[in-house]
Amino acid sequence: MRTSFGLCLAALLLGSSSLFGQTTNADAEKALSKGQDAFEDDKSNAAIRHFNKAIELDPNYADAYYYRGEVYSYLEKYPEALADFSKAVKLNPKLGEAFQGRGTVYFKTSKFAEAVEDFTRAIRVDRQNASAHNDRGQAYFKLGKFNEAITDYTRAIQLDPEEASTYFYNRGEALFNIKKFSEAIADCTKSIELDPENPEPYYIRGINYGQLNKTEEALADFNKAIETDPDNANAYAYRGAYYNELGKPAEGMADLDKAIEVQPKNPFAYFMRGRAFTLGKEHPKALADLNKSIELDPNRPITYFFRGLVYSDLNKNAEAIEDLTKHINLNPDSPNPSAYRVRGAYYAQSSKIEKAIEDLTKGLDPKFSDDPGQNLCYYGRGTAYLEIGKKEEALADANTFIDKAKTNALGYDLRGRIYKAMGKTKEADEDMKKAASLKKEAEENMKKTTSPEK
Repeated sequence: MRTSFGLCLAALLLGSSSLFGQTTNADAEKALSKGQDAFEDDKSNAAIRHFNKAIELDPNYADAYYYRGEVYSYLEKYPEALADFSKAVKLNPKLGEAFQGRGTVYFKTSKFAEAVEDFTRAIRVDRQNASAHNDRGQAYFKLGKFNEAITDYTRAIQLDPEEASTYFYNRGEALFNIKKFSEAIADCTKSIELDPENPEPYYIRGINYGQLNKTEEALADFNKAIETDPDNANAYAYRGAYYNELGKPAEGMADLDKAIEVQPKNPFAYFMRGRAFTLGKEHPKALADLNKSIELDPNRPITYFFRGLVYSDLNKNAEAIEDLTKHINLNPDSPNPSAYRVRGAYYAQSSKIEKAIEDLTKGLDPKFSDDPGQNLCYYGRGTAYLEIGKKEEALADANTFIDKAKTNALGYDLRGRIYKAMGKTKEADEDMKKAASLKKEAEENMKKTTSPEK
């Protein structure tokens, strides 16, 4: 995903008619102009000195605070930038660029809700501001509000169709997250038409082709992204993950290693390799990479989810619960579909039954229907209810689980135990026999699929 925050920088260098004429002090305006020239010449410290002079000459010069804030933001001096943008909008509440600049700082410091608020204020000042709509879309994206993001990207495209390459592939990435793969491909294709030298729409399109099992097209796009930018870590990381999905672990790991080689401070590259190690049950390597990814970017929700899975495999339930909680708190509107189910299971293992029931109930929300193990929430919750003596509730969940998974021995085993607790010996015996039969059948089928061919 590419930001359009550079457009604020363009406003700094080029100026805006809406920003001039806010001081009657000619010397202050002259100092402001010198600051713009210095920054255009990549002399940030000199630019700050000139903006300081402008403020000294006119302490109520909103433009000077705004422009100095932009330089501080560029230098990643975020507290100073926030202070200057806040002063600018206090002096001139119609200074939309300053709201957008402050929103940018909030975005860069992972305060996405605050970023949405400031981008909204910028849009209220100028409803034709395409970049502000795009920026708010990105903040919505980070909050997992993909439909709201798509609405903003669409508006940005409508407002500025000739410069919309970034907006198209940002929308394509959001469409991917709501599984509209064909539409995402169309958006990435349009982005490529507008800017064929940008590698990002190629690998975003490649991911979508992969979801549609279009292997040749996917690999061609990953290759094109790398050809366009041989130092693009994300392109190597995505191609590496795709090779793993194709059952080519050697090629996959080579790409994941390359991603880190070309950008050793890229948190996404470490995450993707850590994810591969997690799925491959290489726990020490997975922890090392996921820890590094979190060190570089402590606000990426999915990294905590995968580290939680590693801790679970290592029987470190407390650490697993802590990481899954962090994952959910960072992305409350759109956590991983299985997050509540998995955390609920860990709570149950830790004898925190009420919390387990609460999480497993949340895991049954229809918005988490993408979780392939969602039905296990009924089994887990039924087991938890039985643990605290709520037999009728437990029986209702066991029956639902059996209805949804008739060949799974777990449901009959659970119901058998519930019937036994109720004193219904006959029903309990029947279910236990059924569970044993299904378990034996599953074991025989496993032997058939794993035995070597003669």
